[in-house]
Amino acid sequence: MKKLYFLLLFSIVTLLSFSQNYCAGDHFVDSGGLNNNYSNDENITTVITPDPGQTIRVAFNAFDLEAGYDFLSIYDGVDVNAPLLGTFSGTDIPGPFVANNATGSLTFVFTSDYSVTKPGWDAVVQCQAVGSNCVEPSDLTSSNITVNSFDLDWTTNGSETSWEIQYGVSGFSLGSGTIIQTNSKPYSFTGLTDRFLDVYVRANCGTDTSFWIGPYSVALSCPSISAPYVENFQENTMPDCWEMYGSEEWKFSTNAGYDAENANDHTIGGDTNYAWIDGSNPNGSGEISNLFSPWIDISNLATPTVYFSVFSVNTFEETYNTLDVVLHEQSGGTYSLLHLQDSTTNWHNYYFDLTTFTSESVVRLEFIIEENSPQNAWHNDILIDDVMIDNLISCLNPNNFTSNNITQNSADIAWSAGDTETAWELEYGVSGFSLGQGTSIFANANSGTITNLNS
Repeated sequence: MKKLYFLLLFSIVTLLSFSQNYCAGDHFVDSGGLNNNYSNDENITTVITPDPGQTIRVAFNAFDLEAGYDFLSIYDGVDVNAPLLGTFSGTDIPGPFVANNATGSLTFVFTSDYSVTKPGWDAVVQCQAVGSNCVEPSDLTSSNITVNSFDLDWTTNGSETSWEIQYGVSGFSLGSGTIIQTNSKPYSFTGLTDRFLDVYVRANCGTDTSFWIGPYSVALSCPSISAPYVENFQENTMPDCWEMYGSEEWKFSTNAGYDAENANDHTIGGDTNYAWIDGSNPNGSGEISNLFSPWIDISNLATPTVYFSVFSVNTFEETYNTLDVVLHEQSGGTYSLLHLQDSTTNWHNYYFDLTTFTSESVVRLEFIIEENSPQNAWHNDILIDDVMIDNLISCLNPNNFTSNNITQNSADIAWSAGDTETAWELEYGVSGFSLGQGTSIFANANSGTITNLNS
């Protein structure tokens, strides 16, 4: 492999020269590098020129410029007098671009305005002999994905019968990965230990090789997780090894609307999120969104039990979207745990003893919401929280805590029993108090009045 040399020409007419070994995998990036934003008021010209007798191909892995204000223009040659290949802004990834001129060079001109910066770009530059007839493959696809294997296929665009595959942990630099030679496709990967991978493929034409195409990203299946298992949706993105499909993406926050606006996080201690579907848009019969948990190995539980909490309230019309919760066996069997098209009044805790449904050791949950309220579906956001698979708990949390008839020094409170219990302990204090530092009272009924309040 040979080195490429490029010049950076700044708007202040300072001329700098750097050497990058692009053919060995060095990336072409903006001034902020891989981890920082570019700066305001930039006007930078970059000319990438290979050694004589070669040409270059530039493929962007990431691209994020302030849309409509910051621009990258690309020219097919050694300066801005060469043919313009395009001017790009925003987040759509352009290219790839192959130089088609005698020098094999491409020129890049980046300008940013006086405010707002973005992560910029990351691109891979490759070298190939001028006049090569070895054409790169295209359309990488994967199938038969398991926890440690998958099949990779691609489309050939020439007459080659041999290929090179390079792969590594997601984000690896081209040239530093593991290279495989193969004379057949699809190619089956086995014995993999990293879950998230990037893959490149190029044609081997005997006397020459094509450009690499990629990266093509593959996520292997998650292995089953041993119970006990708890998910309280701590992050505002989908948890690892969960999956979602359907009409709209599930949200992971505490920003639901209408009656759900004041639902708050169900998790004790707070500061996490819930999973939810916005009933606003799209909605209507047939608008269905699915959320799957990971596969959970329950073989070490004596009485495996599923727990989760649901909030579904619509005081505007008292009509509701539908929530179904389904248990899946790894062998393919399914069981309905819950069908709900009604009010939960507040957060409601559900639990299901799995020994009454299945004898298999590996299961997963599916939460299905259909936005099919007979009236205004947007008034009924449905929330899910605190999903747990563990042994059967002998003393369950109460549900549906409510308060009313609130005065300056008293309030009526009520709740629903979590199971068959007939005694409860309540603790209260100034908003934000730490549990264990409040005032405790004991009750033998699930409603009553707290008096002598002074805060």
